[in-house]
Amino acid sequence: MGYVKNGEKRYFLEVLTGLALFFAAAWLGRTAIHYTTNPALLLTAKLLPLLPILLIGVAVWRFYRRSDELQRQTILKMSAAAGLLSMILLIAWSVLHPLGLPPLTGQTAILLMCGCYFLCSAVVKFLESRADWGVKQAIIRLMPKLFLLACMLALVLTLNQLLPAQSMPTLRSGVALGGTAIIIAIYWLFKRRVDP
Repeated sequence: MGYVKNGEKRYFLEVLTGLALFFAAAWLGRTAIHYTTNPALLLTAKLLPLLPILLIGVAVWRFYRRSDELQRQTILKMSAAAGLLSMILLIAWSVLHPLGLPPLTGQTAILLMCGCYFLCSAVVKFLESRADWGVKQAIIRLMPKLFLLACMLALVLTLNQLLPAQSMPTLRSGVALGGTAIIIAIYWLFKRRVDP
């Protein structure tokens, strides 16, 4: 049962490691494309970022399998709500595009799905905390997630202002990954002070 106790922290570390490997594989793939003409090596370089994505998938699956029944139920509720909400928003975005919304890019779709998952996880955790401890304690327990959201939004807005998206994608990705790791570390410190 040691994994259940520290499972969430271990899961975040595994996912952050997978994201770092994804960043390194994407950089290596872009670099290899410029220095080789071998078709097999080019195909390998283009497919290399899929390996860290599979590692992240294994980390998520392992966290789910080693969780207790209550954590599994919470994970399934969050995933179902986030999947439904993101599907509705993606379909609505494509329908509302002729009315003036900007075109839906892959990056926007990923950010939208991440935002849906974050929002749904916050709502599910708030409802569970409210049922156990009341509204006041549920709001107090929600504060670390709101702090994390505020820090992530500040990081994205700062990156959009300081680093042009097209000119430095490698630097932008590195700063975003490092900033995310720092923000999550601060989140764990802040969460430890709030949770009993």
